[in-house]
Amino acid sequence: MVFGGEIMRGEKRSMAARSYCLAIIVLASVLLSGCTNPIGPPEPTASLTVDVDQINSGEPINFDARESSTPDATVITQFSWDFGDGSKTTTTQGLTNHVYSTPGTYEASLIVENDRGGTDETHWTIHVNAYPVIELLSQPMAKVGESITLNAEGSSDPEGGVLAWAWDLDLSDDSDGDGDSRNDVDSSAPSITMLLNKSGEFEGAVVVTDDRGASAREAFQINVSTRTWQVTWEQQRVTEDWDGYLKQGESWTYSHVPGIASRLMEVNATLTLT
Repeated sequence: MVFGGEIMRGEKRSMAARSYCLAIIVLASVLLSGCTNPIGPPEPTASLTVDVDQINSGEPINFDARESSTPDATVITQFSWDFGDGSKTTTTQGLTNHVYSTPGTYEASLIVENDRGGTDETHWTIHVNAYPVIELLSQPMAKVGESITLNAEGSSDPEGGVLAWAWDLDLSDDSDGDGDSRNDVDSSAPSITMLLNKSGEFEGAVVVTDDRGASAREAFQINVSTRTWQVTWEQQRVTEDWDGYLKQGESWTYSHVPGIASRLMEVNATLTLT
């Protein structure tokens, strides 16, 4: 009985040991499975460039992702573009373009996807410049011989940039001789005064440019009329006293040529005794 009991106790210990080893193996398997990730699809590498990263509002910008790559045995199947202003598009080629109509700073993003479902994303910051705002004070009507002032000094740049002015005072006159009468720079001051020496209707323009190259243009017209003069004629009589003596048949001649300040141009008189 004792011997048999020892045998039974030995069998129980052996089963317990086997259960303990099995538990360790299961636990190790669980731990190892928690520390390793399944192998995913091969990922591409997104690459993005632009022709300019600073533009004026309304101008196009070109995006180029042709340098993007993907591992061997895979191909890029899709380019997903987000321009940051609410506009998005998808292409199968790595080229696209976009126009930003509102000034500001935008973050454009690109997601590249290959035929195995792998993706990669990259970003680019775009600065969109606003055009200057022209404030032009001019006098639309004047007369020959008068001077008028054209003032664009109150013009401003939304970003607070430095402004430059260019005045073309007569769009019909090619003052610089380059064959284009509408691009002359007759003055670069913010405000100018011009003397009107001939009558007619004249059209000019001012161009205001900020320090980032954005330009705004505004035309102006001046109607120059001829002066009207009111002439009042005054009759003046010249009286000359003569107390000489004439014989029968003799005559006395009087001639007067006025000076520079005179109103009377010339007087000739002949007194003949008859």
